[in-house]
Amino acid sequence: MLRMSFDSRDLPRNLTPQRRAHLWIEAVTASSMSFDIEYPRPDTFHGSNDLLQAGSVFVGRATANAVIVRRTRAHIASDMDDRLLVFINVGRKPVGAQQGKHELTLAPSQAVILLNGEPSLTHAMNGGSVLAIYVPRDMIGSPDRLISPGSGIVTSSDSAPLRLLISYARALLDEPATLMPGFGAMVGSHIADLVRALYGTENGAPVPRGTSAALTGEIIRRIERHALDPGLSAGLISASLGISERQLQYLLQNTGKTFTAEVSRVRLNRVRQMLSSKTYSAMPITDIAFQCGFESIATFYRTFNKQFGMTPSQMRQNSHDR
Repeated sequence: MLRMSFDSRDLPRNLTPQRRAHLWIEAVTASSMSFDIEYPRPDTFHGSNDLLQAGSVFVGRATANAVIVRRTRAHIASDMDDRLLVFINVGRKPVGAQQGKHELTLAPSQAVILLNGEPSLTHAMNGGSVLAIYVPRDMIGSPDRLISPGSGIVTSSDSAPLRLLISYARALLDEPATLMPGFGAMVGSHIADLVRALYGTENGAPVPRGTSAALTGEIIRRIERHALDPGLSAGLISASLGISERQLQYLLQNTGKTFTAEVSRVRLNRVRQMLSSKTYSAMPITDIAFQCGFESIATFYRTFNKQFGMTPSQMRQNSHDR
């Protein structure tokens, strides 16, 4: 299981900037892919690199003040590496990527997918930090259906799968210990699922299974956070996650839940807490219902009785009699 970290600033001070750059290049190329690296400012070069292997997936984070990375047909013929590269700008300044006819500038939190089996160029001329995630093509399914070489598809941070992918990759790279045997393959599979969701799902289509757990968990967390707002809707939650309302309903249904039921669950639990608390003993039940997001008193009483098998007044009385 490969795990390594490198920072040129940790090297002995007597090393020249050129030597520091050479050692950084060796660290970056540890992913087994070959390419040429130029550093336009050798006299002031500094860079860092973290690399983690998760099963067949490699997750890397690289930072440098000025660097150009070229992958040519000679490199491709040499290593026969045709993995997918998800190239994500996680710094504060733009970085560049080129493949085919497309020359792209990625703003912070933007990503593009490149094919290692095709020539490419990436660069950060004014300092930059990127995540580089290498995924075997067979883990994605049919990548030719998802993206063609140099298609120039750029994804921004308003995409829920991209936000999850960035968070997941950062958490892995910040974890000090090497992944346990067997655990790495599972992590790599999860990363591949997020990449598949990022580039292989059309608006409104089902989300891949491996990604559904992460998205469903986030949906439920946002429902719990905002359920007391009477204006909460499935459309608002789905829009905040960058998915369609249909996808949201699909994800919840796969776990036996519905949006309406989850909102009611959170609101009713809050009502129960307030009815059982002496702090709210003098507050009218209707006021409690309104405060917990219910807009219809009839709906409130009907759902409360169905959930708890008693009226709100009975629950309040029972709690105070204890």
